[in-house]
Amino acid sequence: MKRAVKVLLVLALALQMLSLAGSAAFAGNPPPAERERIIGPPIEGVLIVKDGVGATFVGQCKKQPVLIAIDYPWYTATFTEADLMHYRIDGAAPPGCFSEAGGENLIITGVQKFINYLPPTGADPDYFFPAVAAGLAISAVVSKQ
Repeated sequence: MKRAVKVLLVLALALQMLSLAGSAAFAGNPPPAERERIIGPPIEGVLIVKDGVGATFVGQCKKQPVLIAIDYPWYTATFTEADLMHYRIDGAAPPGCFSEAGGENLIITGVQKFINYLPPTGADPDYFFPAVAAGLAISAVVSKQ
């Protein structure tokens, strides 16, 4: 329960910070290849990353809530917007979003309002921990036919 409260507090803080200011990133992982195409409107939402816990994307697609757990290779102290742009999440599209069955490969197509929070030195790790938050647009990527 204590951990759930901390996660909710971080999410609330991130949402508040995301409403203040931000920027977009256009570098990083390779964009879709010539043989691929982006389909449908993107899922828009918020990504929260916490070292040792994982990354969670919370968004909405066709007025339905979307929750995607993401395995990530980053360490939050060095995490940048470029690490997110064009990052791929294989087979994670929710059912009914891009197709009835779901399961399409996803790619991050937009990063806004990126925040990398590093707690003050000596802060209580039970309440203050490194975290990243960002507003994302995630699209499905498929092979051209």
